[in-house]
Amino acid sequence: MGMVIDLTTPAGISLALLPELFLTVSALVLMLVVGWRHKGADEQRLIGHLTLTGLGGTLLLVVWLWAQGARPEGVAHMIALDGFRFATAVVFLGGAIFVVMLSLGYLGRERILAPEYYVLLVLATIGMMLMGGASDLIVLFL
Repeated sequence: MGMVIDLTTPAGISLALLPELFLTVSALVLMLVVGWRHKGADEQRLIGHLTLTGLGGTLLLVVWLWAQGARPEGVAHMIALDGFRFATAVVFLGGAIFVVMLSLGYLGRERILAPEYYVLLVLATIGMMLMGGASDLIVLFL
């Protein structure tokens, strides 16, 4: 049958938004690491690997929700729990992982020191995931 999530409770909303919340916490951790460790190429590579960890963990959560057959109880209000949301999230996360993997070599080879690049990439991915999961037009404007 599938996992039924009640979107009228805070616990249900948190479970429905678990991938986005996990990626948001990952972005906050990345911001802290970038603020403390931003001097050299080795530290930038560490930040890139942390970014891959956060994106990979989020991808696992999306696939888990999709495999569980998550669906809303009653009427879905703002967040969709359907195949389109999960498919777009997988595409966005896969693209972000691909970009980070390409950037690890490129930034080091070109000697570009910009660790905040990874934070911006993760925040953009969160925005794309929220737009792909919107079931109400007002969510797109927020």
